[in-house]
Amino acid sequence: MPGEIITDQGKEFITSRVGELCTIYGMEREALPPFRPDEKGLVEKTFDVLQQKYKPLLRGKGVIEGDAQERWATDYRSQALLNLTEFTRVILHCVIYINSRRILKNFIPTPEMCADRVEPISAALWQWHERQGKVDIIPAGGEDLYRMTLPRMVTKFTRKGIVRDGISYMNNEYRRYLQEVGMDKELTVAYDPSRIDAVYWVRDGKYIPFPLALSSAQFNGLSQMEYEMARDKVKEQKKELEQQDTEARVAVIKSIQEIVDEIDGVEKPRQKGAEIRENRADERRKLT
Repeated sequence: MPGEIITDQGKEFITSRVGELCTIYGMEREALPPFRPDEKGLVEKTFDVLQQKYKPLLRGKGVIEGDAQERWATDYRSQALLNLTEFTRVILHCVIYINSRRILKNFIPTPEMCADRVEPISAALWQWHERQGKVDIIPAGGEDLYRMTLPRMVTKFTRKGIVRDGISYMNNEYRRYLQEVGMDKELTVAYDPSRIDAVYWVRDGKYIPFPLALSSAQFNGLSQMEYEMARDKVKEQKKELEQQDTEARVAVIKSIQEIVDEIDGVEKPRQKGAEIRENRADERRKLT
């Protein structure tokens, strides 16, 4: 991770999530005033160089020209041909070129750089500074960063553990956590829509994993979309079974009513107690 982030007031960099990132890794964050390109000239110039690479090739295909805000100007949106994925590929090719191939013509190297024959290219200069130990980089684990980028939700502990979208999650320490927190306090939970094997309780900057509970173990290995498809299929099956159950109950009632109708109105002599006992004994003898 970089030791410092310099940005404007863009919401992507002033959110609590970025603040959490800076706190955990000790990164410094400086937010510059908006609409002051003169205070971040290097960034603005890089944007200019970047656009110079793709604009000539995409002119008439959706590129916004300088007269976009003027009256009678062309609606450049109607010319757009690239989707977001295709335009991202264009940008990535330009970024790779700027960092690894573009020569910095006005760059003046130090005597040490000249002695090491460092090329005036951004990537080469970066690698040279890294070898000299002059790069302010903070080591960061891939798993930690993965968890920090996950979407989050607010929930509470339940008797079944942490429940998200009908799925239960529980770990070996759940009972202790339940005693400490209780079932009334709200919790922040991070989850991965691409795999529902576990969720993470975000507590004091730490991510405590909660794997699937045994009651939900059948969903192990599924993505959120696959789980929703399986859940909808089960709902359809239950709906069909409910219809069959209704039809079966109607049939049972009809059968009972037919039996009642057969004996209705038929007079039978009342049996005495002795006859009832004798009939019972006779039936038992038949069973043995």
